[in-house]
Amino acid sequence: MKNSNFKFQLYLAVRHFIFLSFLLFARNINAISQDKNLTILLPYFTPKENETWNFITTKQYGVAGSGFVGKDQFIGMCFAKHELGGPWTPIDGYKHTLCGQLYLPHNGKYVEDRSGDDGDIDFYIFPDPAFQRLILNSKNPNGNDDVPKTVLGEISFKEPGDNPLTDGAAYLASLPPTFCLQSIGIYGAWVTDINEDTYLGVTVNGSHHDYRPEIHPIEQMWQKKDINQFTTEFYLFSMHDNEGRFGRGDEFINPALWDSKPSDCNLPWIKNPQIDTFYIPFEVGLSGASINYNIESLSGLNINANSTYGNTARLLYKGAPLITITRPSASYPSITFYGLGMKNSNTIRGYIAIETSIAKLGNTRTDGAHLFLKVTRTNGMGIGVHPILQISNHNHPDSTKNKKIQK
Repeated sequence: MKNSNFKFQLYLAVRHFIFLSFLLFARNINAISQDKNLTILLPYFTPKENETWNFITTKQYGVAGSGFVGKDQFIGMCFAKHELGGPWTPIDGYKHTLCGQLYLPHNGKYVEDRSGDDGDIDFYIFPDPAFQRLILNSKNPNGNDDVPKTVLGEISFKEPGDNPLTDGAAYLASLPPTFCLQSIGIYGAWVTDINEDTYLGVTVNGSHHDYRPEIHPIEQMWQKKDINQFTTEFYLFSMHDNEGRFGRGDEFINPALWDSKPSDCNLPWIKNPQIDTFYIPFEVGLSGASINYNIESLSGLNINANSTYGNTARLLYKGAPLITITRPSASYPSITFYGLGMKNSNTIRGYIAIETSIAKLGNTRTDGAHLFLKVTRTNGMGIGVHPILQISNHNHPDSTKNKKIQK
């Protein structure tokens, strides 16, 4: 009887392995080529995958940053100290996404003129309900002392030249109030300022900001504009903090103070080059009108080439185009059709992952780096993307289902 039961369990295990192998194969159809021509139906989205897709679509203004949902990047628990200020202390050791309503004190603009300033940009954000934990689970549930009930998003972003085409802060300062939206998403390290001058016996010369919660430094920012029922614009900002506070292991002090491995204190929060990915959800029918995405470069400095295929990429089903993407250069940004699956027998769901690479090896703290992109999505009159569920991305670290199709 025991032997019979063992054989049955072995049979189930082998069958399960074959099934998972089929799913893995199906999720990686035509994994390396410019155009992706699907010839068979993909596996159906699981309830969890639908939940994630819907969350990004409805709660994150149609975009996910490099942390996607539930895959936030680890930075360790050692605090960062620099002669220019701080120290900044990770709250839970991870980067996080924050979406909410932006406080716009600069006559309705994102920032004022930054000439002659150190380039620090502060975004005071009232978290949406799905992100209230970033205040409530911090050391100061009242939020920021300057603007109560907000989480501060901060980046040092002064770049040479004061030219909006190459200076990210100058570009943001040049935007008129009619462009600047209150609904905004950011991604970066979730930290707090140390309030004391001495902390656990170590002299830290705290910044006395009453343990306010921050996303600091901001690495990614995005916003979405619905032009009409068929056209949506996404603005994607990839930004590199250029004061050198968070990139070297020697800035992360005194690992003995924390219940973490000493090696955590050598983890840079930002790197050169800095790789950012924006995930834009889509939903497209196998019949009916296709969807077009046009990517434009608005401003950039120290951009790295991270792709070698042409300016246009397509997702096809049995030779018919479902999605066409046009990008500003043959060398950047990299485009990936990620996480494809069936919503139903006639509709594909998935993500367009737009990966940027900024900041070059050897860059100094005064060099700076950024890439700002505008993505215009145009839906046809057919099935296309659902006109109400307005939609919007590193290769996502989902080890259980390697579902990216790399461009």
